Amino acid sequence: MKSQSLGDQAEGHMCCGTAYEQGGDDLAIDLDKAIHSYRLLTLMAPSSIAYCYLARACMKKGSASRHEEAFRHLTEAERLDSTAVVHLGFATYYRGKKPADLPLARSHYLKAAIDGRFKGMFGYSELSREMGQRYRAFVADAIRLSTGWLIALLIGQRATEDF
Repeated sequence: MKSQSLGDQAEGHMCCGTAYEQGGDDLAIDLDKAIHSYRLLTLMAPSSIAYCYLARACMKKGSASRHEEAFRHLTEAERLDSTAVVHLGFATYYRGKKPADLPLARSHYLKAAIDGRFKGMFGYSELSREMGQRYRAFVADAIRLSTGWLIALLIGQRATEDF
């Protein structure tokens, strides 16, 4: 029997975590197993994206303790590499927090939008509307509409990344 490399095992945990998180035709969603797989992934190959996946699964679990655990994972992801996906994660966290911290969530959406992510642009505009700042939302939408084609051309598929 061939021994597997650590990289192969890490990829396997990522695939298992994604499969359990999203489910499928013959596989029921099991967030506890997804969290376990992502946790093993972060131990084997710590990376910003691994911690983001772990945080996302924790937030989907819904409990207050898991939500706070997600914040710790996002903080670790930011320490490793502060990417647009991490900012989208923080925006999702602050928006789903009880009570929601909309100004902080909007600032993270703005950081993701500056990095060229459409989800950041849509989130910034949506939260501006929720906060009663319609002019700010209008300006954000106008910028997105006028530069969206250029961002898609320059950045490509990365512009559609989501948390």
